[in-house]
Amino acid sequence: MDSGNIKQKIEIEGLEIIRRYPSDNVLANYPREKLNRNIEAYKTDGKLAWVIQECPAGAPNEDKAYMDIHVKDGQLIAGNWIGLDFIVNLETGGVSPAKKGVRPW
Repeated sequence: MDSGNIKQKIEIEGLEIIRRYPSDNVLANYPREKLNRNIEAYKTDGKLAWVIQECPAGAPNEDKAYMDIHVKDGQLIAGNWIGLDFIVNLETGGVSPAKKGVRPW
């Protein structure tokens, strides 16, 4: 696992979850795909398990990085840049809105 740009680490259900975010001096040139999928999960052997699904909120060509991760009620929650929280599927890295009935877009 590359240790660059790590801003947060959480361990949950045998996975090490990391959130990356580039420093200001490289942000302008940072690839959008990496910026918008900036949470990764690693197994105990260090192998990559998944990379998070891009946030479904916002336009396809927007920067929409996840800005926070935390555990609530045993679930991994990823917060995005516009204040929406998503439940992260620990098997796939897919996301769904944390609040039922609230559309994330």
